Amino acid sequence: MDCAIVLGSAGAGKTRELLELAKELRSAGTPAFVFRIEALCRLSAEDSFSPHDEASPTAFARWKVKRGPAVALLDALDEARLPDARNTSALADALARLSREVGSAGKELRVIISSRASEWQGDGDLRAIETAIKGFRVSDPSQEAQIKVKTLRLLPLRKPDVRKIAKHRGVDPDQFAAAIDRAKAANLVSQPLDVQLLLDLWLEAVGEGKEPPSIFSSRLQVYEDIVRFRLRTESGQERRSNLDPLLGRQACEKLAAISVLSDVQDFTSEPDKPMAIHALSALSSDADRWTEMDVRQLLSYGLFQPSISGRVRFAHRELRDYLAACFFRRAIGQNAGSLDVVKPLLAEGLGCTEVPQSTEHVLGWLATIDPIARRIVTRIRPSLLIETGDPTRLTVDEKSRAIAAHVAAYRERLYRGEWFYQEDVREFVTPDLAPAIGEQLAIATSPEVRELLVEMIRFGQMTSMAADLRTIACDQTEGLRVRAEACLALADLNDFSFAHDVLAAALLSTAPKHEDTQSAPSWNLFVASAVRYVVPAGVSLLDAIALVDRFRREAKNYASATAMLLEGLVAELSLDQLGNWLQIFLRFARAPRKSDRDMMPTIQPRFRMLGAPICQALDRLLQHGGEVLPKAVRLEALEFVFGLNGRQSYSLRETSFDKLATTIRPLNDLKIDLILMRLALFENMQSEWYVARQAVGPLKIDRSDKAVEVFNSKDIERLGALMAEEQTERDRDLYFTCAQFVFDEIRDAEERKHANAILRNLARTHGSSELKRAYGHLAPIRRLKHQFRHKDWYQIKHRFHASVDSVIDACWKLRNGATFLRDFRGLSQGRRPGYLAWAVNKSPNDLGPAVIERMRERHGQLIAGLFASGFKRYWRENGITYPAQSDYQAMIGLTGLALQSLSELANLSDDLIERAFTYGFSNMNGFPDWMPALITLKPGIFVTVATTVLTQDITSSSEEKFSSDGFSRIAYSTSAIRELTAAPLFQLLQTAGIPENRRDLEMALTIIARSHAVSASQLSPILRQQFAAHVIEFRFAEAWLWLDALFAIDSAAAWSTWIATFGALWSPSSASLFKRYMGREELSNSRAEERAEERDALDADAQTLCHLIKAAYLVWPPSNDPVHEDAYSPGIDDKATSRRGYYLNGLAALGNEDALQALDRCSRLPT
Repeated sequence: MDCAIVLGSAGAGKTRELLELAKELRSAGTPAFVFRIEALCRLSAEDSFSPHDEASPTAFARWKVKRGPAVALLDALDEARLPDARNTSALADALARLSREVGSAGKELRVIISSRASEWQGDGDLRAIETAIKGFRVSDPSQEAQIKVKTLRLLPLRKPDVRKIAKHRGVDPDQFAAAIDRAKAANLVSQPLDVQLLLDLWLEAVGEGKEPPSIFSSRLQVYEDIVRFRLRTESGQERRSNLDPLLGRQACEKLAAISVLSDVQDFTSEPDKPMAIHALSALSSDADRWTEMDVRQLLSYGLFQPSISGRVRFAHRELRDYLAACFFRRAIGQNAGSLDVVKPLLAEGLGCTEVPQSTEHVLGWLATIDPIARRIVTRIRPSLLIETGDPTRLTVDEKSRAIAAHVAAYRERLYRGEWFYQEDVREFVTPDLAPAIGEQLAIATSPEVRELLVEMIRFGQMTSMAADLRTIACDQTEGLRVRAEACLALADLNDFSFAHDVLAAALLSTAPKHEDTQSAPSWNLFVASAVRYVVPAGVSLLDAIALVDRFRREAKNYASATAMLLEGLVAELSLDQLGNWLQIFLRFARAPRKSDRDMMPTIQPRFRMLGAPICQALDRLLQHGGEVLPKAVRLEALEFVFGLNGRQSYSLRETSFDKLATTIRPLNDLKIDLILMRLALFENMQSEWYVARQAVGPLKIDRSDKAVEVFNSKDIERLGALMAEEQTERDRDLYFTCAQFVFDEIRDAEERKHANAILRNLARTHGSSELKRAYGHLAPIRRLKHQFRHKDWYQIKHRFHASVDSVIDACWKLRNGATFLRDFRGLSQGRRPGYLAWAVNKSPNDLGPAVIERMRERHGQLIAGLFASGFKRYWRENGITYPAQSDYQAMIGLTGLALQSLSELANLSDDLIERAFTYGFSNMNGFPDWMPALITLKPGIFVTVATTVLTQDITSSSEEKFSSDGFSRIAYSTSAIRELTAAPLFQLLQTAGIPENRRDLEMALTIIARSHAVSASQLSPILRQQFAAHVIEFRFAEAWLWLDALFAIDSAAAWSTWIATFGALWSPSSASLFKRYMGREELSNSRAEERAEERDALDADAQTLCHLIKAAYLVWPPSNDPVHEDAYSPGIDDKATSRRGYYLNGLAALGNEDALQALDRCSRLPT
């Protein structure tokens, strides 16, 4: 790479990045020097070094003497062009001066340039860079030289980076990160200067005596501080913008509003850029006149960041939405409080006003900062006041009205799918809202909204409503999730006076059946919440155990919150209680050992959620010494946790395993005891290697993308001590083999080196003669001999044979070349099919130019030209019979056709074009690339050939499993080709008969029914007649094909035909047949972009879709839907379930008045 362009917004750390990079390069031995571009374009190189890099002048002077590779870092192109924005030649001038300064020493000079994206002029700057670097490389810049330039963008800061900066400033990183998260500003601190600003505000607030949780409590203030900081016009002593700050703020607000309403993210200072807003045009309607210079200064603000192709966009969507809200607030004020200006943020649906997803956050912020807009948001979408904007700016009355409006939205439906993040609810609620929430709880009936109200009690710490929570938790008619939330709320309120009542209610509640995995998650959530509440209250241990025993098995592919709740319980218990509960959890969760899993214990499927709590409990106990647990229990628990490793489980979180691995790594005695315990399981086996593998092999933790080390070299030392104590050679070999398996699990390089030395010493001191031979002083020589015998010798022979083969290949290459040249006339005229077939065989999977290219690489341009002429002549003089896919004659002809241009093919005679189409039908995988364009030019000839081919497929078809090639080629071609073929195919079915091959029939009917070439009036009688005929013959698989085609052309007629055939009473036989119809396997041969052009009457027929939905729910209700926990192949039941959803989604997608009425009728179906 010759040059790199580093782009970043203001404050992103471009200068610091270049300074640090220069230091790293110099420490690595590469000369590097940093220049300021605004100085270099006017002054000499000696006067243009960065004042922040004192080593640059010395490094530059030394390099000019010694020469060689070096890196010149040119900083701040934007500052050379701003604030006046007139010096557009700054980059070219700076590079020209640098070229003069370095002279001939610049042949190996690399350049790195930094700039804001707004001042990077794309192709113009790239041309200047390429010209300058060519001047470095060669004496004549006009000579050709490949210059590689790469454009880079500084990555935003990640959370670990922010925490490091906070720690460096002496701020608690955990408290600072939590405050940033509460303010929803995590995405806004992506630049170092932003982090420094918030840290300054933090330290100032701490100095004023504020508590860390109260700092950044106002999201609005945080956003306003960041916006004001990024709109600054000066950086240190440099003024980068001449814009009036207020004018710049208003312009940014307007651009934000335009971006929101247009849904276009990018801005540019150049006109006529596609998919980008021309900022000058957008601002030109303002009273103040804007110039291109002003716009470039505006887009250089830190509010913007690089996009693509020299464009910029707002650095964060959150800032854009906030600025857009400020624009609409100003517009409301300028329009005397009229809300007409916010109508573009709303959408009119079927009889109601909705908030589009794209404007939700804008309206949320607008409701925060403008009381007039707050009223309309409360009326239309009150949930926005909870999850967006800054809820701390709302009064208690305004929050109460928002809660009441949100509950009122559930009067007509039980579920709306509106869920909130717990942090949003916590920021919204206060204890003052207790009366309003109590009032709404008395009237709310939806489980979804009642759960939200209970969450508000919980996070608002409304202790006055503890009795209401007790009532909810004990109410058997209440939803399980609501009862679970009530238990958690009581636990968070630290009110354990109702623990016995809740325990009794939980034990008396009706649990779902053991095989009901659909109901298990909600039930387990309630049970876990009750356990979380009653265990710390000191209830009877036997009663708590009975409650744990009420867990139900969840589906293996379902991830619930049950395990997380139990982990919370584990974190709260005292060590003595934790030791008891670890043993209780183990008794429930541990299943017998399995011989096919190295005799490792497994987990009971019903108590799969206990895996992570056991892991966390063991980790906590071992951190405190584990003395509260008997040794046998510690080993049992540790082995159980190792048994969980590698098992797919959606309840097991890997963080618990990582922490446990860190905890047990230094506990060498515990690990050795576990190995000894496992060795006793295999004492009757003879093979030391097999015993060691069974005992030590499963003791690993590698659930993450990289394994976590459990063992270290001290474990090998302990095994060596045991090895020294043994009397028999077998036992010593066994311990040594165990040590080898432990060694294989050590990944740290230094630790492995130390462990290997220990192994070598053990083998020499206590090992058998075989071990001493393997690890003795002569072992390296033996290993070298073994490597030579089994690896190096093989490689030598392989290279020798490869050399012989290359010589033979060169001889054949010369001989074949001479043969081709000697017979050049026959080859070029296509009279040597053997030669042509040989060439095709060299590239059988890519007929056409790839064949000629291979000949060119092997035999040169002359012989490749002979082959190209031969391929082109061959297909013109040799016809083909269909089908001939495996025939080399077809492959030769298709290669020749692929070498012809479209204009050459179009100018051929009709006979040759017909021959070309016949070749096209013989292509292996669909039509060749040249064929669709030729069909467009010669449709009549194609129809003739297609008719002939399809006639042959129909007359020769049989009940085969696969479709015929002619039907398959057309069915999987383009919609235009299918439309062209539909009418003649319809006539063909009437004259030549119906294909016996069901796949061919399905494709034929799909092509005809989906095209517009055949009218519905012609097709409908035939389709109804054939459907009835096949039903009478009990050939239902073929009958569904005719019915499908009828639904596509006349859905109402298709439904009436079904009713006429099977009746409307839905007897068991007709219901079974309708299920078989829904569960049939369908042909899908159209691309998504083509379906809108095809005919499908059912998609627009709300009445028929309503009938089908009713029938689908009657015949195959959701309660019959199959449940899969592992990989599966969809069967009839699965396809019937999918088809029912397809009907419902199709009706909902219509979005018209008829569809709305049909959905209302469907909703009134009896359940």
